[in-house]
Amino acid sequence: MPSRNGLIGRNVEVLRQGEALIRSLDAATYSRPIPGQRATVGAHFRHGIDFYERFFAGIGDRRVDYDRRRRDAAEETDPQRALARIRRTVHSLRELRDIGTETPLLVRAESGSDPERAWQPSSVGRELQFLLSHTVHHFAIVALVLRSWGCAVPETFGVAPSTLESWSER
Repeated sequence: MPSRNGLIGRNVEVLRQGEALIRSLDAATYSRPIPGQRATVGAHFRHGIDFYERFFAGIGDRRVDYDRRRRDAAEETDPQRALARIRRTVHSLRELRDIGTETPLLVRAESGSDPERAWQPSSVGRELQFLLSHTVHHFAIVALVLRSWGCAVPETFGVAPSTLESWSER
Protein backbone atom coordinates (compact mmCIF):
# COMPACT_ATOMS: atom_id res chain seq x y z
CA MET A 1 0.00 0.00 0.00
CA PRO A 2 1.34 3.48 -0.80
CA SER A 3 2.36 5.60 2.18
CA ARG A 4 -0.08 7.98 3.83
CA ASN A 5 1.66 10.92 2.15
CA GLY A 6 1.52 9.14 -1.21
CA LEU A 7 -2.19 8.43 -0.83
CA ILE A 8 -2.89 11.95 0.31
CA GLY A 9 -0.88 13.35 -2.59
CA ARG A 10 -2.73 11.22 -5.12
CA ASN A 11 -6.11 12.25 -3.71
CA VAL A 12 -5.07 15.92 -3.77
CA GLU A 13 -3.82 15.60 -7.35
CA VAL A 14 -7.09 14.08 -8.55
CA LEU A 15 -9.17 16.68 -6.71
CA ARG A 16 -7.07 19.45 -8.25
CA GLN A 17 -7.85 17.97 -11.68
CA GLY A 18 -11.54 18.23 -10.81
CA GLU A 19 -11.05 21.81 -9.70
CA ALA A 20 -9.37 22.70 -13.00
CA LEU A 21 -12.12 21.06 -15.03
CA ILE A 22 -14.88 22.81 -13.08
CA ARG A 23 -13.12 26.15 -13.71
CA SER A 24 -13.23 25.41 -17.45
CA LEU A 25 -17.01 24.87 -17.44
CA ASP A 26 -19.74 27.46 -17.50
CA ALA A 27 -22.53 27.16 -14.94
CA ALA A 28 -25.01 25.93 -17.56
CA THR A 29 -22.81 22.98 -18.51
CA TYR A 30 -22.00 22.17 -14.88
CA SER A 31 -25.71 22.04 -14.02
CA ARG A 32 -27.04 20.53 -17.27
CA PRO A 33 -29.10 17.36 -16.72
CA ILE A 34 -27.50 14.17 -18.01
CA PRO A 35 -29.95 12.37 -20.32
CA GLY A 36 -31.31 9.18 -18.77
CA GLN A 37 -30.12 10.06 -15.26
CA ARG A 38 -31.41 12.05 -12.34
CA ALA A 39 -28.07 13.80 -12.20
CA THR A 40 -25.92 16.59 -13.56
CA VAL A 41 -22.18 16.84 -14.02
CA GLY A 42 -22.27 18.85 -10.80
CA ALA A 43 -24.02 15.98 -9.03
CA HIS A 44 -21.03 13.72 -9.69
CA PHE A 45 -18.67 16.30 -8.19
CA ARG A 46 -20.97 16.86 -5.19
CA HIS A 47 -21.31 13.11 -4.63
CA GLY A 48 -17.56 12.55 -4.53
CA ILE A 49 -16.89 15.40 -2.12
CA ASP A 50 -19.69 14.14 0.14
CA PHE A 51 -17.68 10.93 0.62
CA TYR A 52 -14.55 12.85 1.61
CA GLU A 53 -16.54 14.90 4.10
CA ARG A 54 -17.97 11.76 5.71
CA PHE A 55 -14.44 10.34 5.98
CA PHE A 56 -13.25 13.46 7.80
CA ALA A 57 -16.37 13.58 9.99
CA GLY A 58 -15.76 10.01 11.18
CA ILE A 59 -12.03 9.87 11.53
CA GLY A 60 -12.03 11.28 15.07
CA ASP A 61 -14.15 8.49 16.54
CA ARG A 62 -12.86 5.95 13.97
CA ARG A 63 -16.40 5.37 12.57
CA VAL A 64 -16.94 6.52 8.98
CA ASP A 65 -20.57 6.41 7.85
CA TYR A 66 -20.72 7.12 4.13
CA ASP A 67 -24.49 6.58 4.13
CA ARG A 68 -25.01 9.84 6.06
CA ARG A 69 -23.97 12.11 3.19
CA ARG A 70 -25.47 15.62 2.95
CA ARG A 71 -26.62 15.38 -0.66
CA ASP A 72 -27.18 19.14 -0.98
CA ALA A 73 -28.85 19.56 -4.38
CA ALA A 74 -27.88 23.25 -4.54
CA GLU A 75 -24.24 22.19 -4.79
CA GLU A 76 -25.04 20.24 -7.95
CA THR A 77 -25.80 23.43 -9.87
CA ASP A 78 -23.33 25.94 -8.42
CA PRO A 79 -19.75 25.41 -9.58
CA GLN A 80 -18.43 28.03 -7.15
CA ARG A 81 -19.75 26.04 -4.19
CA ALA A 82 -18.10 22.92 -5.61
CA LEU A 83 -14.78 24.74 -5.95
CA ALA A 84 -14.98 25.93 -2.35
CA ARG A 85 -15.72 22.39 -1.13
CA ILE A 86 -12.81 20.97 -3.12
CA ARG A 87 -10.47 23.56 -1.59
CA ARG A 88 -11.69 22.65 1.91
CA THR A 89 -11.26 18.95 1.14
CA VAL A 90 -7.71 19.44 -0.12
CA HIS A 91 -6.93 21.45 3.02
CA SER A 92 -8.38 18.68 5.22
CA LEU A 93 -6.34 16.04 3.40
CA ARG A 94 -3.16 18.04 3.90
CA GLU A 95 -3.98 18.46 7.59
CA LEU A 96 -4.15 14.70 8.20
CA ARG A 97 -1.34 14.27 10.67
CA ASP A 98 -0.47 11.82 13.39
CA ILE A 99 -2.64 9.12 11.88
CA GLY A 100 -1.12 6.20 10.05
CA THR A 101 -2.53 4.25 7.14
CA GLU A 102 -2.87 1.23 9.42
CA THR A 103 -5.12 3.09 11.90
CA PRO A 104 -8.26 0.95 12.21
CA LEU A 105 -11.68 2.29 11.28
CA LEU A 106 -15.19 0.95 11.16
CA VAL A 107 -17.02 1.84 7.95
CA ARG A 108 -20.63 1.73 6.87
CA ALA A 109 -21.59 2.29 3.25
CA GLU A 110 -24.34 1.46 0.78
CA SER A 111 -26.25 -0.49 3.38
CA GLY A 112 -29.67 0.39 2.02
CA SER A 113 -32.62 -0.20 4.31
CA ASP A 114 -31.10 -3.18 6.11
CA PRO A 115 -31.80 -2.57 9.80
CA GLU A 116 -28.49 -4.20 10.70
CA ARG A 117 -26.52 -1.75 8.55
CA ALA A 118 -23.36 -3.55 9.49
CA TRP A 119 -20.14 -1.74 10.23
CA GLN A 120 -17.14 -3.27 8.48
CA PRO A 121 -13.49 -3.10 9.56
CA SER A 122 -11.18 -0.97 7.46
CA SER A 123 -8.21 1.36 7.89
CA VAL A 124 -7.28 4.93 7.09
CA GLY A 125 -5.10 3.75 4.20
CA ARG A 126 -7.81 1.56 2.73
CA GLU A 127 -10.32 4.40 2.90
CA LEU A 128 -7.89 6.83 1.25
CA GLN A 129 -7.50 4.25 -1.53
CA PHE A 130 -11.29 3.91 -1.77
CA LEU A 131 -11.78 7.69 -1.93
CA LEU A 132 -9.22 7.95 -4.71
CA SER A 133 -10.79 5.14 -6.73
CA HIS A 134 -14.33 6.42 -6.15
CA THR A 135 -13.36 9.94 -7.23
CA VAL A 136 -11.58 8.74 -10.37
CA HIS A 137 -14.61 6.59 -11.23
CA HIS A 138 -16.99 9.56 -11.05
CA PHE A 139 -14.54 11.78 -12.90
CA ALA A 140 -14.47 9.17 -15.69
CA ILE A 141 -18.27 9.43 -15.93
CA VAL A 142 -18.00 13.23 -16.02
CA ALA A 143 -15.39 13.00 -18.78
CA LEU A 144 -17.57 10.71 -20.90
CA VAL A 145 -20.61 12.96 -20.51
CA LEU A 146 -18.73 16.17 -21.25
CA ARG A 147 -16.99 14.69 -24.28
CA SER A 148 -20.36 13.50 -25.61
CA TRP A 149 -21.52 17.13 -25.37
CA GLY A 150 -18.47 18.29 -27.33
CA CYS A 151 -16.63 19.78 -24.34
CA ALA A 152 -12.85 19.67 -24.15
CA VAL A 153 -11.66 17.37 -21.36
CA PRO A 154 -8.01 16.49 -20.74
CA GLU A 155 -7.16 12.97 -21.90
CA THR A 156 -5.95 12.03 -18.41
CA PHE A 157 -9.07 13.25 -16.57
CA GLY A 158 -10.88 10.35 -14.91
CA VAL A 159 -8.01 7.94 -15.48
CA ALA A 160 -6.56 6.01 -12.54
CA PRO A 161 -2.97 6.77 -11.50
CA SER A 162 -1.96 3.16 -12.21
CA THR A 163 -3.37 3.42 -15.74
CA LEU A 164 -1.47 6.65 -16.32
CA GLU A 165 1.73 4.91 -15.17
CA SER A 166 1.02 2.04 -17.57
CA TRP A 167 0.47 4.48 -20.44
CA SER A 168 3.80 6.19 -19.72
CA GLU A 169 5.63 2.84 -19.87
CA ARG A 170 4.43 2.12 -23.40
